[in-house]
Amino acid sequence: MNSTFKNLFSFILLLAIIVCSKPVNSQNEYKLSQLLSGGIGYGNAWMITGLDYSYYSSNSSYEETRRTSPSLSLYYEYILKKKLGIGYLGVGAKFSYQTAVWEYQYLISSTNYYSKTRWNFYDLALRGLYHFIIPNQSKIEPYAGFSHSFVLWTQNSEDLNGYYSNSRSIFPIFIGYVGGARYRFTKFTSVFAEIGWPFSFISCGVNLQI
Repeated sequence: MNSTFKNLFSFILLLAIIVCSKPVNSQNEYKLSQLLSGGIGYGNAWMITGLDYSYYSSNSSYEETRRTSPSLSLYYEYILKKKLGIGYLGVGAKFSYQTAVWEYQYLISSTNYYSKTRWNFYDLALRGLYHFIIPNQSKIEPYAGFSHSFVLWTQNSEDLNGYYSNSRSIFPIFIGYVGGARYRFTKFTSVFAEIGWPFSFISCGVNLQI
């Protein structure tokens, strides 16, 4: 992963945790704002699943390993000040990074075949979210909405014979969904958890009000 993205992600999480502010005591203190967030997500990297499979017989064996990393994400959202119905509309973007690896080994008699493929996924999602305001409850804020993603993936493959290939592609995903909630524990910071598709099924992280 790019070191600049790692450093920026770490800085946002650290800043959100150490920021000193007045605790939220009443809904009158709630103030709409811009949100800058960092999060980590769990779920399969597209079609690659966390599956290990092994097969052995008297003269052959087959092993396959598929694994994915958690996704790391940066978020920006601007919440519109004018109330719409029972809540507020927010618009923003999310950038996510995730990797997946597939290793395949087949041994028959004295012949050993091995290959390894690595994918890197970069997802830029434009998001529209609706924030529900619960009466007399200033700390908990549910939200739901949709996203439109542009995904860039790179693929690198190699085997024991010295074969190496790499490729890349970019494609849009027109409809994605988001649902979750955030919990405000200080005036300027909150934590969130959400479910979504297609990049990560479950995500959580920290919001910084700016």
